[in-house]
Amino acid sequence: MKKLRSFRITIGLGAVIFLWTCVLYYSYYNQETDQLNNYRNACSSEHLKDSLRKAESIYKKYQQKRRSLVPSPEKVNPWEPPTYPYDYFIAAFTCPLSVRRVGSIGDGGKWICGLELFQTKSSPCILYSFGISTEISFELEILKKTSCTIFAYDASIDNISGIPPELQHRIHFTQKFLGTENSPEEFITLKKAMELNGHTHIDILKLDVEGKEYEVMDELITQF
Repeated sequence: MKKLRSFRITIGLGAVIFLWTCVLYYSYYNQETDQLNNYRNACSSEHLKDSLRKAESIYKKYQQKRRSLVPSPEKVNPWEPPTYPYDYFIAAFTCPLSVRRVGSIGDGGKWICGLELFQTKSSPCILYSFGISTEISFELEILKKTSCTIFAYDASIDNISGIPPELQHRIHFTQKFLGTENSPEEFITLKKAMELNGHTHIDILKLDVEGKEYEVMDELITQF
């Protein structure tokens, strides 16, 4: 009787394991099938074609900017190369939307994912920009092409110049560097800046803080 009972238990456990394996396989198969169908639909949709057309248009405009510098390098800062190697390569992050470079060729321009989300007046956004100096091409293009409000920080300058009067109400400047909790008085943390401005989220964050990015990012991971 004991052997028969043990045999029945073994058969029962085997049946349960078999059924559970079938359930897992069925769920995985359905998930893979759904992903494959979504991929096929995306590849054949007008949305993809429209995205490709926009990407091609952005690339051609950017290509014209690069070419305008090559024949006349004397027009740029002689202490810096007329173009940087990374000007010729797209950003390496994954983006489900368009990726475009905003701002000037060389130092100052930055790659952004999904800028088209903020290019209508019905979609305002909050942008924090740390590190301005005298290069404002990024901020200026953002103000012209989006409805974003910019909160800019840099202790190396007294104010931001070169912003047209009609756009000045959408950029707010604070004479502080970006730092961590233990930084000197002329620094401010992102968390503190957001608290002072009454913000609970940021849509776009620009960091150009001369090598302090890694230290700051380590702290951001623990704070947010």
